[in-house]
Amino acid sequence: MKWTHRSVCSFRVNLLAFCGLTFFAIAIQAGFCPTALGQGAPRFENWSAFEKSADLATYKKELEAGSAFNDRNRQLLLNDGLPQLLEEANRDRIAAIRAQIPGLLLEKITSADAFRDATTAAAEALDELSRRQNSSIEGSVNACLLLGELRQKDGRLLAAATPLLGKLTLDTTVTPAVRIAALVGLRGRVEAAGGGSSSDTKAAAVDLLPTLEKLLQLDQAEPQATSTVVHSWLQQRSLDLALNIIPLALDDPKSVDGLRTAAISLLKDADKAINLRIRAAVLLSRTFKSDQAALAVEISELINTVAVAAVADDRQALQLIKLEQSLSGMDLQGGGMAMMAGPMMDSSMMDGSMMDSSLLGPDGTPLQKKPSLLSQSRCLQTSWRLASLGDALASIATTLGEQGKPFQDQAAKLQGLGIEIYKSPSDETVLAAADAIDPLPEPTKAEGEDDKPNKPAGSMPQPGTVPNTPFSPFQLR
Repeated sequence: MKWTHRSVCSFRVNLLAFCGLTFFAIAIQAGFCPTALGQGAPRFENWSAFEKSADLATYKKELEAGSAFNDRNRQLLLNDGLPQLLEEANRDRIAAIRAQIPGLLLEKITSADAFRDATTAAAEALDELSRRQNSSIEGSVNACLLLGELRQKDGRLLAAATPLLGKLTLDTTVTPAVRIAALVGLRGRVEAAGGGSSSDTKAAAVDLLPTLEKLLQLDQAEPQATSTVVHSWLQQRSLDLALNIIPLALDDPKSVDGLRTAAISLLKDADKAINLRIRAAVLLSRTFKSDQAALAVEISELINTVAVAAVADDRQALQLIKLEQSLSGMDLQGGGMAMMAGPMMDSSMMDGSMMDSSLLGPDGTPLQKKPSLLSQSRCLQTSWRLASLGDALASIATTLGEQGKPFQDQAAKLQGLGIEIYKSPSDETVLAAADAIDPLPEPTKAEGEDDKPNKPAGSMPQPGTVPNTPFSPFQLR
């Protein structure tokens, strides 16, 4: 195409008109949007430069003197102050900056109206910073944590931030770390509703139940959107929070119906994490009704299934540890320790963890104590699992009264096994619990083998019936 003078002039006019129209549209949009939304880059290269700036000094002086939260103050808070959380130059001190922001930019505002306007604007800006794409995860997470930490003039957590946090926990478009940070913010609201809190604070906690219900149904809403680990964490923490809210919702029993339905679904799902299913069982026991005897039978069977899965998990862990030791040529329980007790092991290594002064050999020397392959924390987790399942079943039995007596023995057994492991966390007590809950089949004897009794590894006297006392090594509230 050959450009003529006329066509060139026409093109230039059209281009200028388009640019002018675009600029006009941007100007109109800016006029309808808040003055500052934290979208632009901060004017200060780092937090130290912002702290020393004359603009910040003016901001503090005006608002401490009772001035209104005007556009200039809004610009500094939202465009210069809060975005410092996302600045790469501050990456090594983001948590410290987050802790400074409320005291530096909000808490000293003396006018009640200005304080309300500033904190509301800050909450909306922090929500936007938490969602901002292509920013550092550390910055987004700290922005979300600060959103959950903002407080009102009376010291209570900022009510305007609560719905923003709830939406963030359910938003699949934000990074999973931000969703977790948002749930931490909601946890603060539940914790604030305990003790002698006001009725408004308790009511605000009860209002979180629909959000928690949606979190328990994440697999239905977003089956492929988020990793299983994130789902499991969010759901387990949601069940913990719901347990604390349920006592506050006694005046409205229907508000927990959705939670109960979601918990039953989680308890039935064999693909779910064991700890998640245990928490679901505990929640069900706290919402159980006296006219649900038929449901109690189903829950009892499910609880037994989860208990079997828990001890099977421990057996598998032990097998893997032994396999690793056999492949490495060191078997601590099969003589490997004795082989190491020569020049490779001095007396400083033979401490109380490997020796037991109460066990003496023929010559009076202490015998080596058989080490536990399972870590103490692993054993205590099994103790918590069994005790929690037992407590849940005991609570259901108590609610049912006379109809609940058939479940009391099973509850006492699980509680007792959990307490035995808690008293002595080791392979021995864990395997004994496994044998009591899910006995292994007797090994097939070879032809000609004598009929000597085969004592399973880890067997020990089983605990008797445990009285239904309020004691538990775990606080299952």
